Amino acid sequence: MRFDVKFHNAFTYLIERKETVSLLEFFEIIDKKFNVEKLDFDMLKYAEIGSCDEYGDVYPFDFSDKNLDVSEKERLLKKIQNGDVQKPNLHNLLVPAVRPNLKKFVYINEDKKIYILQKRFYVLDRKQLNCQHFY
Repeated sequence: MRFDVKFHNAFTYLIERKETVSLLEFFEIIDKKFNVEKLDFDMLKYAEIGSCDEYGDVYPFDFSDKNLDVSEKERLLKKIQNGDVQKPNLHNLLVPAVRPNLKKFVYINEDKKIYILQKRFYVLDRKQLNCQHFY
């Protein structure tokens, strides 16, 4: 991130002239239904916002781990069964709906596509762009 005077002046100029592009020009928000009845709870990897860090790494609760606390497992299962979960697709970007200033953005790659995540994330999917619009 740049915060020097030249960057500030250029950024202020762009905003005043309304020459910026909205994030939603590049992404669309996805909200699809997810059927929790088909989940294999013994192999489930579930993540909440607190399971993520500011580098995009995810440390999910692994239900196959025998060391997972029983009360914690019950709490998570209750959330999951209430439908407070989503399963993003490959190449989606997750942005926290609450406190995005903590920068816990998650890019769904091959390793993370198996995770079931809390619905407290907005799921953004890339739009197919007409590049002539931006030149």
